[in-house]
Amino acid sequence: MKRVKIPHLIDRQLGALSGGELQRVLLALALDPMPNILLLDEPVSGVDQNGLELFYEILMDIKKNYDLSIILVSHDLDLVYKYSDRVALVNGTIVCSGTPQQVFNNPETKKIFGLSFGNSKDESSKTGGL
Repeated sequence: MKRVKIPHLIDRQLGALSGGELQRVLLALALDPMPNILLLDEPVSGVDQNGLELFYEILMDIKKNYDLSIILVSHDLDLVYKYSDRVALVNGTIVCSGTPQQVFNNPETKKIFGLSFGNSKDESSKTGGL
């Protein structure tokens, strides 16, 4: 529970938790025992902006401190860009994969997915990667 910054929730019932708190409880369960790979499918759906940022900061800390590989499915491309080391965009099959910069600046990717923000992002906005 300390890994995901929720030791204060140990005695709370699941129904009394916020969306962000519940996601962190579920993350704590997934991390015990510590796996080599963590698979997450839309882990922050229904979580407010503060909870979302905290969740990703916790993931980054866990990845860094435990040498953990994380495979994350998300439709929030801004978060994918900010927190990922590698990205694969899927449209039935893998359309494009690489660094966030490579993927989001690829003309074919922009054409298929309608991405318009790729050129406005730069390496300085990244905080690390999943």
